Amino acid sequence: MPSLKIDSNALDAMRNVGAYVEGVATATRSFDIDKEIGQAITTIAKVSLGKFIDSEARLSPKALHHVYEWNQTGKPLGRLWKIDGTYKAGSIVLSSEFRPSKTFSPNKYGPRRSKFIFKAEVMEKGQPVRITARNAQALHFYSKDGDPVFIPRGKYVTVKTPGGKEVKGSYRKTMNRFLASSRLLVDIQESGIIARIEAAQAMAGREMPAAVSGRVSTGSFKRIAESNVSKHIRQVTRAYQYADEVANG
Repeated sequence: MPSLKIDSNALDAMRNVGAYVEGVATATRSFDIDKEIGQAITTIAKVSLGKFIDSEARLSPKALHHVYEWNQTGKPLGRLWKIDGTYKAGSIVLSSEFRPSKTFSPNKYGPRRSKFIFKAEVMEKGQPVRITARNAQALHFYSKDGDPVFIPRGKYVTVKTPGGKEVKGSYRKTMNRFLASSRLLVDIQESGIIARIEAAQAMAGREMPAAVSGRVSTGSFKRIAESNVSKHIRQVTRAYQYADEVANG
């Protein structure tokens, strides 16, 4: 029976095309690209938590005034805290540390002024505080009735609930409420990062090498795809680096 033998590299080409497409589709699972995306999401989470705390402080100033400079409750530039974030193996960890206060405590009775440097930390703990004179012969303040009070050096006055009864542990509770809220999911969606990553993958998909046939292994095509996806996703994640600079006011 007559027969024809046709040499064709079409099968190799189809395999390589398939490998490239698979590489584009699965690239975000690779360690390097997952880290890039995770770090960008972590930055968004830091900004989201900061905005959440500011909003809660404006709603409940009596509970959160202590973690801001005097008379700046709920304002980003008045924050007495800094948020740090790390990403590892699919998990985001947000941590916070208090900053020292740099502004003078309000004093409506005279020109004497002082700074409560560890205002946020002390009030958050809610522990009684002893106050004594350091650079003067006596501690001078006014009672609730407006009468002057003098406490000589060596003596002290105890403030049982610094900042008020509502401040103890309120900052920690606010952070926990953030975890239970949908604020982060909303901010991720509004940031546009998901759509941008999808667009980056689509762009990489259009950059398939012109020569797909030959003896190039399918593994090589898959690595080329991952490299192209990584390149475009890095361009996306770099756009969130500025947000990291403003995350802490």
